[in-house]
Amino acid sequence: MITLKRLAANNFKSLRSVTLVFPEHGTVLIEGHNEAGKSTLFEAVYVALYGKPLVGEDKQARQEEVIQHGQSQTIVQLTFSIGQQELTINRHFERGKSQQAKLVIQRPGAQLEEINRVRAVDERILKELGNLDGDSLRNSCFVEQKELGRIEALSLAHREQAIQKLLGLDERERELDLARSYLRLAQLQAEERAASAEEAALAERLDAVKVAIQVKRLTDLDEQKEEIEKRQAECLARVQEARERLNRCATFKEYVGQCDQISHQLTAIAHTRTELLRIAGELERLDNIEQVELPQARVYLRNVSAAAEAVIQTVQARKRVQAAEEAVREAQRSLKELEQAEAEQQQREDELSRA
Repeated sequence: MITLKRLAANNFKSLRSVTLVFPEHGTVLIEGHNEAGKSTLFEAVYVALYGKPLVGEDKQARQEEVIQHGQSQTIVQLTFSIGQQELTINRHFERGKSQQAKLVIQRPGAQLEEINRVRAVDERILKELGNLDGDSLRNSCFVEQKELGRIEALSLAHREQAIQKLLGLDERERELDLARSYLRLAQLQAEERAASAEEAALAERLDAVKVAIQVKRLTDLDEQKEEIEKRQAECLARVQEARERLNRCATFKEYVGQCDQISHQLTAIAHTRTELLRIAGELERLDNIEQVELPQARVYLRNVSAAAEAVIQTVQARKRVQAAEEAVREAQRSLKELEQAEAEQQQREDELSRA
């Protein structure tokens, strides 16, 4: 039996900070105005159990929907008991981040068991609830506001499935199927023992038949043995003859191999001779280059070097001429300036004389 003990929610939708402690016995009635947050309390329980918002089937659940408007995070904590063990679930939702979950299980006389990963927490809660998932809970005893129409629209099969999960009948059905399997196994084992006894009787009869067949077969085998020994002697003679032929073939094969090796050597010698002739021609050409073309190239190189030296000297002389011409032009400008200054001086002296 599942018994709720304590619910705490901070910044959960319209609930800013709520803490409820449920009595161990009795009925709890929640009263309030419209939009006061009554349904939100039920959704907080659902979110704590299954880690997802409680929405209609025509909507897509988003974790950030449970965070109060204007807030960045929300925390939901639910404590409940199943039998003798007490479970406390703590779920933390923050905008833009993944959900965080923590499950603490306390059993009488045992140490606390703590589970932290979201997936591990969800799987363990589902196991502790007897595989009662969120859909089965919503389709049976946990109906959110304005969702009665969805329950009425469920098919008979879906309703039966929800009730079976709620009452744990699906587990009983699996146990019944397992018992049927064990019964079938026992029947098969009994049939196997009867078949084994019948098989033993048939085996005895079969052994007698096999003995008679073996005696007849041994007689036939003796006759076949004599025929085989005769044929074996003929085969040995043929094998000896074949071995002698094989020995001769092996000798011929060695001769052929030696001939092939000699042929390869002759081919290599011919190739080497051709290569030597080519190398001799190349050496002769190199000697001709060294004796004739190389001296000519050296003379040409010396002429080119002399011409280059002459060109360098000509360029240097041209630069000196250009520098001299520039100096003459500069001197002419200076002379012209002096003549102009002298003329101006003479003009001033004339003006002074007339004055």
